[in-house]
Amino acid sequence: MTPERAPERVREMFSDLAPRYDRLNRVLSLGLDQGWRRRTVRLLGLPPGARVLDLCAGTGDLAVAGGRFGWQVHAADFSHAMLAAGRGKGGAAAPRSLVQADATRLPFADGVFDGVTVAFGIRNVAEPRRALAEMRRVLRVGGRLGVLEFFREPPSPWRSAFSAYFRHVLPRLARLAGAPRGDAYDYLPASVEDFATPEEFAAWMRDADFEPRSSRRFAGGVARLWVGRAGVEAGAS
Repeated sequence: MTPERAPERVREMFSDLAPRYDRLNRVLSLGLDQGWRRRTVRLLGLPPGARVLDLCAGTGDLAVAGGRFGWQVHAADFSHAMLAAGRGKGGAAAPRSLVQADATRLPFADGVFDGVTVAFGIRNVAEPRRALAEMRRVLRVGGRLGVLEFFREPPSPWRSAFSAYFRHVLPRLARLAGAPRGDAYDYLPASVEDFATPEEFAAWMRDADFEPRSSRRFAGGVARLWVGRAGVEAGAS
């Protein structure tokens, strides 16, 4: 683990960003991130009333999208500042609870959730495979996992252009948009390049007792959603 990826360092970066995090996300993604979260909720296939943990929740955008669908969402993040910045967001669709928690040591009982969602967060966890094991532990058998992330995709003209944007343009835009520290958005492209490919992540899911059920690419592969089912042997219906 590099010093930049140490949990304390990552928490510090995101805590510094918390007051401006939502505005920066909208500017830097051209607003696409909100649509990706809404599609994640629809594609997860859980009904209204489902009890869902939104992990690495940040300021709660995905949790609110789930709440608007009728889920009972509990939001957890290792940065108290991020959770505080999103407190009250969504009105009646706001999360039922906000919990400061480490993704590798969740403070929840076994099998208490119908679903777990993670949007652009598992890449920032120091031990993502251990976090997947924890997600499986708190899910009931047959529960659903939805992971929306920037994975390390194969080279392509579009991917090369996106990588150039991430590495050279995004940090400058972040500074212009008010990011308090440029290094947080210098960290972002490096974290993508150091993370798993979609195929590697699917293998991690299987090792954690998830059956990968579907993979959906957004914006030509800029982001990808993996949906998995907990505790079901591969090929089962």
